[in-house]
Amino acid sequence: MNKKILGLVVAAVLLFAFAPVTQAALVDVMVGDLDGYGFGAPANGDIGTWPVYTNYDGRSAAEAAATNGAQITDVYSALFPSYGPNPSHEAYVYLPFSGSLTSATLQIAMADFQGYPFTARVNGVDLPFVFNDGFEIAVTRQFILTSAMIDAANLVGQVELYMARPDSTSGDFIAFDYFQIKGESNAVPEPGTLMLLGSGLFGLVGFGRKRLRK
Repeated sequence: MNKKILGLVVAAVLLFAFAPVTQAALVDVMVGDLDGYGFGAPANGDIGTWPVYTNYDGRSAAEAAATNGAQITDVYSALFPSYGPNPSHEAYVYLPFSGSLTSATLQIAMADFQGYPFTARVNGVDLPFVFNDGFEIAVTRQFILTSAMIDAANLVGQVELYMARPDSTSGDFIAFDYFQIKGESNAVPEPGTLMLLGSGLFGLVGFGRKRLRK
């Protein structure tokens, strides 16, 4: 191996060792589950009659104890205190991810929205949240996150959805089955992977130097 080739190898080693290396990774995070609001209701269309209305609770023990947003799934009147098991008219849903998010879609399985305006924000950015679906009608909706939402989410490493029922004038009792983000992120390789790559390249340099001395 001549000196010119050796120099190129050394440059390659330095490039791989110190340049930020990223690779695309899929993001798929769900809060809640796919159990049809706790009683096997369809994801889209006419739910039929709820098992009970006031204080219906189809949550698992883990969902009821959750603080990431799962606690407002599988209940009727998710943001309506005294008609549902949750004590507040507002809630946060947290969907953490790895790496740096580049694109994402927020999917929400929701029911019983009847035209009243709700406040909703994704990482502080307003999200239109008014749907006139009808009583006992389920709809699974997708929201493409804007660049402002993605930038804000990357600062904290998670998508944060805030929702609030406006006031006592709202007649929407509403329900949620699950919240999910799907997308892509730039995932940085683990240090061990970079060390292994660097060791291999430095070994090649050492081999080249040995041949050069012969």
